[in-house]
Amino acid sequence: MVILIIITITMNTMKNRHILLAKLGTLLRRLMTGGTLLVLILGLLGQLVRDRTLLFTFLFYLPLIPIGIWAIVWDIGHKGRSLPIPFSLSLLGLVAINWMTISMIGKEMPSGHHSAQTSLRLLQWNVRWGGKSYRKYWSDSDQRRAWPTLRKAIIKNKADIIVLNEPPQDKRLDRLVTQLGEGWQLIRHHKTTGLEDDPRKRNTMAILSRFPLQRHSLLDFHRGQGILATITYKSRPIHLLAIDGDRNLRESKISFLTDVKKAVGKFMPDIVAGDFNAPSRSIGFDGFEQLGNGYHLASRLSAVWRGSWIGFLPLYDIDHIWFSQRLKHKHTNFLFSWVTDHRGQYIDFSVPTLGTVYNEAKLITH
Repeated sequence: MVILIIITITMNTMKNRHILLAKLGTLLRRLMTGGTLLVLILGLLGQLVRDRTLLFTFLFYLPLIPIGIWAIVWDIGHKGRSLPIPFSLSLLGLVAINWMTISMIGKEMPSGHHSAQTSLRLLQWNVRWGGKSYRKYWSDSDQRRAWPTLRKAIIKNKADIIVLNEPPQDKRLDRLVTQLGEGWQLIRHHKTTGLEDDPRKRNTMAILSRFPLQRHSLLDFHRGQGILATITYKSRPIHLLAIDGDRNLRESKISFLTDVKKAVGKFMPDIVAGDFNAPSRSIGFDGFEQLGNGYHLASRLSAVWRGSWIGFLPLYDIDHIWFSQRLKHKHTNFLFSWVTDHRGQYIDFSVPTLGTVYNEAKLITH
Protein backbone atom coordinates (compact mmCIF):
# COMPACT_ATOMS: atom_id res chain seq x y z
CA MET A 1 0.00 0.00 0.00
CA VAL A 2 2.80 2.37 0.93
CA ILE A 3 4.62 1.55 -2.30
CA LEU A 4 1.44 2.26 -4.29
CA ILE A 5 1.05 5.65 -2.60
CA ILE A 6 4.68 6.52 -3.33
CA ILE A 7 4.30 5.53 -6.98
CA THR A 8 1.10 7.61 -7.30
CA ILE A 9 2.74 10.68 -5.75
CA THR A 10 5.81 10.27 -7.96
CA MET A 11 3.69 9.99 -11.11
CA ASN A 12 1.64 13.07 -10.18
CA THR A 13 4.83 15.01 -9.46
CA MET A 14 6.30 14.05 -12.84
CA LYS A 15 3.04 14.92 -14.55
CA ASN A 16 2.93 18.32 -12.85
CA ARG A 17 6.57 18.92 -13.74
CA HIS A 18 5.86 18.00 -17.35
CA ILE A 19 2.88 20.39 -17.42
CA LEU A 20 5.00 23.13 -15.84
CA LEU A 21 7.81 22.63 -18.36
CA ALA A 22 5.31 22.61 -21.22
CA LYS A 23 3.79 25.88 -20.01
CA LEU A 24 7.25 27.40 -19.56
CA GLY A 25 8.23 26.29 -23.08
CA THR A 26 5.07 27.80 -24.53
CA LEU A 27 5.74 31.07 -22.70
CA LEU A 28 9.33 31.21 -23.96
CA ARG A 29 8.21 30.50 -27.54
CA ARG A 30 5.62 33.26 -27.37
CA LEU A 31 8.16 35.69 -25.90
CA MET A 32 10.68 34.81 -28.61
CA THR A 33 8.06 35.15 -31.35
CA GLY A 34 6.79 38.44 -29.94
CA GLY A 35 10.32 39.78 -29.55
CA THR A 36 11.24 38.83 -33.12
CA LEU A 37 8.06 40.42 -34.45
CA LEU A 38 8.64 43.59 -32.43
CA VAL A 39 12.24 43.99 -33.59
CA LEU A 40 11.23 43.42 -37.22
CA ILE A 41 8.48 46.04 -37.03
CA LEU A 42 10.77 48.54 -35.26
CA GLY A 43 13.52 47.93 -37.83
CA LEU A 44 11.17 48.52 -40.75
CA LEU A 45 9.83 51.62 -39.00
CA GLY A 46 13.42 52.84 -38.62
CA GLN A 47 13.99 52.39 -42.35
CA LEU A 48 10.81 54.31 -43.14
CA VAL A 49 11.40 57.22 -40.77
CA ARG A 50 15.24 57.03 -40.95
CA ASP A 51 17.49 58.88 -38.49
CA ARG A 52 15.29 61.92 -37.81
CA THR A 53 15.76 61.64 -34.04
CA LEU A 54 18.18 59.80 -31.75
CA LEU A 55 15.58 57.13 -31.03
CA PHE A 56 14.92 56.50 -34.70
CA THR A 57 18.69 56.50 -35.31
CA PHE A 58 18.97 53.35 -33.16
CA LEU A 59 16.06 51.77 -35.06
CA PHE A 60 17.62 52.84 -38.37
CA TYR A 61 20.75 50.85 -37.53
CA LEU A 62 18.98 47.61 -36.61
CA PRO A 63 20.49 44.83 -38.81
CA LEU A 64 17.35 43.77 -40.63
CA ILE A 65 18.93 41.10 -42.84
CA PRO A 66 20.12 38.76 -40.05
CA ILE A 67 16.95 39.56 -38.07
CA GLY A 68 14.85 38.64 -41.11
CA ILE A 69 16.78 35.39 -41.60
CA TRP A 70 16.27 34.51 -37.94
CA ALA A 71 12.52 35.20 -38.25
CA ILE A 72 12.25 32.80 -41.20
CA VAL A 73 14.27 30.06 -39.47
CA TRP A 74 12.24 30.44 -36.27
CA ASP A 75 8.92 30.37 -38.12
CA ILE A 76 9.83 27.35 -40.26
CA GLY A 77 11.02 25.57 -37.12
CA HIS A 78 7.47 25.97 -35.82
CA LYS A 79 5.91 24.87 -39.11
CA GLY A 80 4.84 28.40 -39.97
CA ARG A 81 2.58 28.67 -36.95
CA SER A 82 4.53 31.17 -34.87
CA LEU A 83 1.71 33.66 -35.45
CA PRO A 84 -2.03 32.99 -35.97
CA ILE A 85 -1.72 33.62 -39.71
CA PRO A 86 0.43 30.79 -41.14
CA PHE A 87 3.93 31.81 -42.25
CA SER A 88 3.20 35.50 -41.62
CA LEU A 89 6.42 35.88 -39.61
CA SER A 90 8.39 34.36 -42.49
CA LEU A 91 6.73 36.74 -44.92
CA LEU A 92 7.64 39.73 -42.75
CA GLY A 93 11.22 38.44 -42.55
CA LEU A 94 11.35 38.21 -46.35
CA VAL A 95 10.08 41.79 -46.63
CA ALA A 96 12.88 42.99 -44.32
CA ILE A 97 15.55 41.05 -46.22
CA ASN A 98 14.37 42.23 -49.64
CA TRP A 99 14.05 45.83 -48.45
CA MET A 100 17.67 45.96 -47.29
CA THR A 101 19.03 43.90 -50.18
CA ILE A 102 17.47 46.15 -52.82
CA SER A 103 18.75 49.28 -51.10
CA MET A 104 22.27 47.84 -50.72
CA ILE A 105 22.90 46.68 -54.29
CA GLY A 106 23.92 49.24 -56.88
CA LYS A 107 22.70 49.33 -60.47
CA GLU A 108 25.04 49.19 -63.43
CA MET A 109 24.51 52.37 -65.40
CA PRO A 110 25.24 52.63 -69.15
CA SER A 111 28.08 54.99 -70.02
CA GLY A 112 26.80 58.06 -71.80
CA HIS A 113 28.73 60.17 -74.28
CA HIS A 114 31.30 62.32 -72.52
CA SER A 115 34.26 64.24 -73.91
CA ALA A 116 37.01 62.63 -71.86
CA GLN A 117 40.58 61.58 -72.33
CA THR A 118 42.13 60.87 -68.94
CA SER A 119 41.26 57.68 -67.08
CA LEU A 120 42.11 57.64 -63.37
CA ARG A 121 41.49 55.47 -60.32
CA LEU A 122 40.72 56.74 -56.81
CA LEU A 123 40.87 54.30 -53.89
CA GLN A 124 39.30 55.00 -50.47
CA TRP A 125 39.85 52.73 -47.48
CA ASN A 126 39.59 52.89 -43.70
CA VAL A 127 42.65 50.80 -42.79
CA ARG A 128 42.06 50.73 -39.02
CA TRP A 129 45.29 52.45 -37.94
CA GLY A 130 47.36 50.18 -40.16
CA GLY A 131 45.39 46.97 -39.60
CA LYS A 132 44.26 44.89 -36.68
CA SER A 133 43.71 41.21 -37.19
CA TYR A 134 40.42 39.61 -36.16
CA ARG A 135 42.58 36.65 -35.12
CA LYS A 136 44.66 38.71 -32.66
CA TYR A 137 43.73 36.42 -29.78
CA TRP A 138 45.18 33.43 -31.61
CA SER A 139 48.38 34.71 -33.20
CA ASP A 140 50.60 37.74 -32.52
CA SER A 141 52.27 37.22 -35.89
CA ASP A 142 49.00 38.20 -37.59
CA GLN A 143 49.29 41.63 -35.99
CA ARG A 144 52.79 42.15 -37.37
CA ARG A 145 51.61 41.16 -40.87
CA ALA A 146 48.52 43.42 -40.78
CA TRP A 147 49.92 46.60 -42.34
CA PRO A 148 52.16 44.79 -44.88
CA THR A 149 49.02 42.91 -45.99
CA LEU A 150 47.07 46.14 -46.46
CA ARG A 151 50.03 47.87 -48.10
CA LYS A 152 50.30 45.10 -50.69
CA ALA A 153 46.55 45.29 -51.38
CA ILE A 154 46.74 49.07 -51.87
CA ILE A 155 49.71 48.84 -54.22
CA LYS A 156 48.17 45.91 -56.12
CA ASN A 157 45.09 47.91 -57.09
CA LYS A 158 47.19 50.54 -58.88
CA ALA A 159 45.29 53.63 -57.82
CA ASP A 160 46.32 57.11 -58.95
CA ILE A 161 44.78 58.83 -55.92
CA ILE A 162 44.40 57.24 -52.48
CA VAL A 163 42.29 58.44 -49.55
CA LEU A 164 43.01 56.59 -46.30
CA ASN A 165 40.99 56.90 -43.12
CA GLU A 166 42.65 55.83 -39.86
CA PRO A 167 46.01 55.36 -41.61
CA PRO A 168 49.08 54.08 -39.71
CA GLN A 169 51.84 56.14 -38.12
CA ASP A 170 54.19 58.32 -40.15
CA LYS A 171 56.99 55.80 -40.79
CA ARG A 172 54.59 53.25 -42.22
CA LEU A 173 52.92 55.86 -44.42
CA ASP A 174 56.30 57.06 -45.67
CA ARG A 175 57.24 53.50 -46.57
CA LEU A 176 53.99 53.15 -48.54
CA VAL A 177 54.81 56.33 -50.48
CA THR A 178 58.27 54.95 -51.27
CA GLN A 179 56.89 51.61 -52.46
CA LEU A 180 54.22 53.27 -54.60
CA GLY A 181 56.99 54.73 -56.72
CA GLU A 182 58.68 57.90 -57.81
CA GLY A 183 56.67 61.09 -57.82
CA TRP A 184 54.05 60.11 -55.24
CA GLN A 185 53.06 62.84 -52.79
CA LEU A 186 51.41 62.67 -49.37
CA ILE A 187 49.16 64.86 -47.22
CA ARG A 188 48.31 63.68 -43.70
CA HIS A 189 46.38 64.98 -40.72
CA HIS A 190 47.22 64.23 -37.10
CA LYS A 191 44.71 63.81 -34.31
CA THR A 192 46.43 64.41 -30.99
CA THR A 193 45.87 65.69 -27.47
CA GLY A 194 48.32 68.51 -28.17
CA LEU A 195 51.51 66.93 -26.86
CA GLU A 196 54.09 66.36 -29.56
CA ASP A 197 55.41 63.14 -27.99
CA ASP A 198 51.96 61.81 -27.11
CA PRO A 199 51.90 58.10 -28.07
CA ARG A 200 48.16 58.44 -28.72
CA LYS A 201 48.84 60.82 -31.62
CA ARG A 202 47.36 59.30 -34.74
CA ASN A 203 46.78 60.14 -38.36
CA THR A 204 43.04 60.36 -39.01
CA MET A 205 43.31 60.98 -42.75
CA ALA A 206 45.89 60.76 -45.50
CA ILE A 207 45.75 61.65 -49.21
CA LEU A 208 48.31 60.16 -51.58
CA SER A 209 48.68 61.06 -55.24
CA ARG A 210 51.07 60.23 -58.04
CA PHE A 211 50.34 63.67 -59.48
CA PRO A 212 51.10 67.11 -57.99
CA LEU A 213 49.13 67.46 -54.77
CA GLN A 214 48.27 70.70 -53.01
CA ARG A 215 46.60 71.03 -49.62
CA HIS A 216 44.31 74.03 -49.23
CA SER A 217 42.85 73.72 -45.75
CA LEU A 218 41.58 71.55 -42.93
CA LEU A 219 37.83 71.86 -42.37
CA ASP A 220 36.28 71.29 -38.95
CA PHE A 221 32.79 69.80 -38.90
CA HIS A 222 30.51 68.83 -36.06
CA ARG A 223 31.96 65.45 -35.04
CA GLY A 224 34.28 65.23 -38.01
CA GLN A 225 36.90 66.84 -40.23
CA GLY A 226 37.83 67.21 -43.88
CA ILE A 227 40.92 67.95 -45.95
CA LEU A 228 40.47 70.14 -49.02
CA ALA A 229 43.09 69.46 -51.68
CA THR A 230 43.75 69.66 -55.42
CA ILE A 231 45.39 67.04 -57.63
CA THR A 232 46.71 68.36 -60.94
CA TYR A 233 47.14 66.12 -63.95
CA LYS A 234 48.23 67.62 -67.27
CA SER A 235 47.12 71.07 -66.13
CA ARG A 236 43.69 69.73 -65.23
CA PRO A 237 42.79 70.19 -61.55
CA ILE A 238 40.78 67.60 -59.65
CA HIS A 239 39.45 69.10 -56.43
CA LEU A 240 39.11 66.60 -53.61
CA LEU A 241 37.45 66.78 -50.20
CA ALA A 242 38.55 63.91 -47.94
CA ILE A 243 36.14 63.22 -45.08
CA ASP A 244 36.47 61.57 -41.67
CA GLY A 245 33.38 61.41 -39.45
CA ASP A 246 33.46 60.34 -35.81
CA ARG A 247 31.81 57.09 -34.83
CA ASN A 248 29.20 57.97 -32.23
CA LEU A 249 25.91 56.06 -32.14
CA ARG A 250 24.69 58.24 -29.25
CA GLU A 251 24.23 61.15 -31.63
CA SER A 252 22.56 61.62 -35.00
CA LYS A 253 24.85 62.25 -37.99
CA ILE A 254 22.56 64.94 -39.40
CA SER A 255 24.56 67.88 -37.95
CA PHE A 256 27.83 66.47 -39.28
CA LEU A 257 26.40 65.80 -42.74
CA THR A 258 24.81 69.27 -42.82
CA ASP A 259 28.28 70.76 -42.25
CA VAL A 260 29.71 68.57 -45.01
CA LYS A 261 26.99 69.65 -47.44
CA LYS A 262 27.69 73.32 -46.66
CA ALA A 263 31.37 72.78 -47.47
CA VAL A 264 30.52 70.91 -50.68
CA GLY A 265 28.12 73.65 -51.76
CA LYS A 266 30.73 76.32 -51.04
CA PHE A 267 33.85 74.74 -52.56
CA MET A 268 32.22 72.39 -55.12
CA PRO A 269 34.95 69.71 -55.09
CA ASP A 270 35.01 67.17 -57.88
CA ILE A 271 35.23 64.24 -55.45
CA VAL A 272 34.12 63.85 -51.84
CA ALA A 273 35.47 60.62 -50.34
CA GLY A 274 36.03 59.08 -46.95
CA ASP A 275 34.59 57.37 -43.90
CA PHE A 276 31.41 59.32 -43.15
CA ASN A 277 30.27 56.82 -40.51
CA ALA A 278 26.76 57.39 -41.86
CA PRO A 279 24.68 55.24 -44.25
CA SER A 280 23.81 56.76 -47.61
CA ARG A 281 20.09 56.68 -46.70
CA SER A 282 20.65 59.00 -43.75
CA ILE A 283 18.45 62.10 -43.67
CA GLY A 284 21.68 64.13 -43.66
CA PHE A 285 22.46 63.05 -47.24
CA ASP A 286 19.14 64.32 -48.60
CA GLY A 287 19.81 66.91 -51.28
CA PHE A 288 23.47 65.93 -51.72
CA GLU A 289 22.93 65.03 -55.38
CA GLN A 290 21.69 68.56 -56.13
CA LEU A 291 24.65 70.40 -54.59
CA GLY A 292 26.80 72.49 -56.94
CA ASN A 293 26.62 71.07 -60.45
CA GLY A 294 25.27 67.76 -59.15
CA TYR A 295 26.84 64.64 -57.57
CA HIS A 296 26.56 60.87 -57.90
CA LEU A 297 27.31 58.21 -55.29
CA ALA A 298 29.80 55.88 -56.96
CA SER A 299 28.61 52.69 -55.28
CA ARG A 300 25.10 53.14 -56.69
CA LEU A 301 26.38 53.07 -60.27
CA SER A 302 27.79 49.54 -60.29
CA ALA A 303 26.07 46.22 -59.62
CA VAL A 304 27.96 45.56 -56.37
CA TRP A 305 27.06 45.04 -52.72
CA ARG A 306 27.58 48.54 -51.33
CA GLY A 307 28.16 47.71 -47.66
CA SER A 308 31.55 48.69 -46.25
CA TRP A 309 31.24 47.86 -42.53
CA ILE A 310 31.71 45.50 -40.75
CA GLY A 311 34.24 44.09 -43.22
CA PHE A 312 33.37 40.36 -42.96
CA LEU A 313 29.63 41.14 -42.73
CA PRO A 314 29.19 44.50 -44.50
CA LEU A 315 25.61 45.42 -43.64
CA TYR A 316 26.18 49.20 -43.53
CA ASP A 317 27.43 51.53 -46.26
CA ILE A 318 29.23 54.16 -44.19
CA ASP A 319 32.23 54.81 -46.49
CA HIS A 320 31.42 56.80 -49.62
CA ILE A 321 32.84 58.27 -52.80
CA TRP A 322 30.71 61.09 -54.23
CA PHE A 323 31.79 62.56 -57.58
CA SER A 324 30.58 65.55 -59.55
CA GLN A 325 28.64 65.15 -62.77
CA ARG A 326 31.48 66.65 -64.78
CA LEU A 327 33.41 63.40 -64.23
CA LYS A 328 32.56 60.26 -66.17
CA HIS A 329 32.08 57.16 -64.02
CA LYS A 330 33.48 53.94 -65.45
CA HIS A 331 33.53 51.36 -62.67
CA THR A 332 33.25 50.90 -58.90
CA ASN A 333 34.48 47.92 -56.93
CA PHE A 334 35.07 46.97 -53.30
CA LEU A 335 38.06 45.42 -51.51
CA PHE A 336 38.20 43.14 -48.48
CA SER A 337 40.91 42.25 -45.98
CA TRP A 338 40.72 40.39 -42.68
CA VAL A 339 43.02 42.93 -41.03
CA THR A 340 40.59 45.88 -41.14
CA ASP A 341 36.92 46.18 -40.22
CA HIS A 342 36.07 48.25 -43.31
CA ARG A 343 35.90 47.28 -46.94
CA GLY A 344 37.82 49.54 -49.28
CA GLN A 345 36.46 50.79 -52.59
CA TYR A 346 37.80 52.30 -55.77
CA ILE A 347 36.28 54.24 -58.62
CA ASP A 348 37.57 54.42 -62.18
CA PHE A 349 36.64 57.70 -63.85
CA SER A 350 37.57 60.04 -66.67
CA VAL A 351 38.23 63.77 -66.56
CA PRO A 352 36.89 65.98 -69.38
CA THR A 353 39.37 68.01 -71.36
CA LEU A 354 36.99 70.88 -72.11
CA GLY A 355 33.92 72.58 -70.78
CA THR A 356 34.88 73.23 -67.16
CA VAL A 357 35.81 76.55 -65.61
CA TYR A 358 37.36 76.59 -62.14
CA ASN A 359 37.31 79.23 -59.46
CA GLU A 360 40.49 78.43 -57.55
CA ALA A 361 39.93 81.32 -55.17
CA LYS A 362 37.00 79.45 -53.64
CA LEU A 363 39.39 76.76 -52.43
CA ILE A 364 41.47 79.12 -50.32
CA THR A 365 40.04 79.32 -46.80
CA HIS A 366 41.20 81.31 -43.83
